[in-house]
Amino acid sequence: TSIVPVDEFSREEYLVMLTKGGNIKKTELAAFSNIRANGLIAISLEEGDQLRWVRRARVEDSILVGSRLGMAIHFRCTHAQLRPLSRATRGVRAMKLKKGDELVGMDILPAAILDTLNTEEAETAETETVEIEAVEIETAEIENQEESTEVPSNGNIGPWVLVITMGGYGKRVPVAQFRLQNRAGQGLMATKFKNRKGKDKLATLRIVNNDDDEIMMVTNRGIIIRQAVNAISIQSRSATGVRVQRLDEEDAINGVAIVPPDAVDDVEVLEEAE
Repeated sequence: TSIVPVDEFSREEYLVMLTKGGNIKKTELAAFSNIRANGLIAISLEEGDQLRWVRRARVEDSILVGSRLGMAIHFRCTHAQLRPLSRATRGVRAMKLKKGDELVGMDILPAAILDTLNTEEAETAETETVEIEAVEIETAEIENQEESTEVPSNGNIGPWVLVITMGGYGKRVPVAQFRLQNRAGQGLMATKFKNRKGKDKLATLRIVNNDDDEIMMVTNRGIIIRQAVNAISIQSRSATGVRVQRLDEEDAINGVAIVPPDAVDDVEVLEEAE
């Protein structure tokens, strides 16, 4: 389900694993230094669950997890929040999910970036966790409310949380708006969906550090779309985002990959050679 490049099996690094059903665990990277020909057990899975995301992380880093119904939770990778476990274990709950919800993405925020974030502005503006039940309320009053897309004055400086929905809408949200919480909570609302009747859902949630990066989106019908990150608006968590791709009625965004500037240059060279 994941390919993780490794140049050294350090005991100071961990593999953080997240399943579709919501279980998360971290295991020392050194535990995978001697892989047999028939492989090693990395995680124990419940029946019907799947291992979907694996990332390298250190204790000082933090973890951001998103769900299909547009919720997200941000918590530290410390032993107090996520204790190290051996390979043949199931893990613990990453996020409290509503019935019918599932996880759609995980990313790691390095400690060097986390320490520089000014979270005070976001915490004073948003002091309460959004309850999942509140996301479901659809009243005429809510329908008529004007969507807030305002971001803090420092919102133009990365990193951002890239939010892409299955219906083709996207936005960049300053990471500071996702305040640190305790693991296994309900999290915060990551986006408001343009289609309020439940047709649109979250496709992925990723952290982007540079506005000169590009993204590649793949739809269920196998169509690949390439777009610059700086072309996607910076908005608040409560905004719906802008259209990043027009889709056929039965098509949807299935996956998103971040393409660094160096990789983009290599692709352009290959295209010119052809």
